[in-house]
Amino acid sequence: MSGKVEHLHQHLPAAVPTPSEPATTLTNSQVALSLYYMLRANGQELRGAVDLADIARYMHLLTGKKYTNIHNSSLYKRLQTVPESKGTQSMLKDLQLLHELFVQVELDEVAQLLQEVIDTIMDS
Repeated sequence: MSGKVEHLHQHLPAAVPTPSEPATTLTNSQVALSLYYMLRANGQELRGAVDLADIARYMHLLTGKKYTNIHNSSLYKRLQTVPESKGTQSMLKDLQLLHELFVQVELDEVAQLLQEVIDTIMDS
């Protein structure tokens, strides 16, 4: 190797670094909540401007979850009720997980909104 190439070669990593932990697989509820709060933090509403069926199709694309009829899909059904949840404790756990994930990717406005919602739930 020439001097320049050898110098560059010495500074390259031996292997491509991998994440220390595997990616988190989110539930339908967590996916819907993440989209809901992402939009809210950016001044948008989930319902109204965009057809929920289109959003559900997009969520199916991102998650790789299959569906036969979008209006009967579990993601579409969850979008119709988000952010409501069947249980306060399960929703609190979902929100805390999402908060951590948004902090990790430095989406601070979303993380802040989630923290406010978490605090409100914990205070009630």
